[in-house]
Amino acid sequence: MWNKIKGYVGKYLDIAKDRINDMQSPIKWMILSYFALVVLLVLTYYGAWCWQAYYGKIVMGDLLAVIQEMIGPAMIGFVTFIAGCFVDVNGNGVPDKFEDKKDDKERDENGEGNC
Repeated sequence: MWNKIKGYVGKYLDIAKDRINDMQSPIKWMILSYFALVVLLVLTYYGAWCWQAYYGKIVMGDLLAVIQEMIGPAMIGFVTFIAGCFVDVNGNGVPDKFEDKKDDKERDENGEGNC
């Protein structure tokens, strides 16, 4: 039983590693730093809970609210939006969001606008 679970976990970790390695560097760092932040917040929550349990007064509502906000849909949308700003499909080192504006400006200067 344990070997079967270990095999599934190992298989899915390998798939996750392959998908992360296929990503572009800025997006990879964005996702990994967000994941590390969430893990750090959860570990802080458990540490604070143990500390307060030792002294007999457990009040964890505020920290739990922070964790819920960090893993909520608004934060996931924000991280996705910021990571989307780093997408560079053609691999020239300039994010496509900024490249499009530069190309539009060049077209306007050459008189090739959308008239």
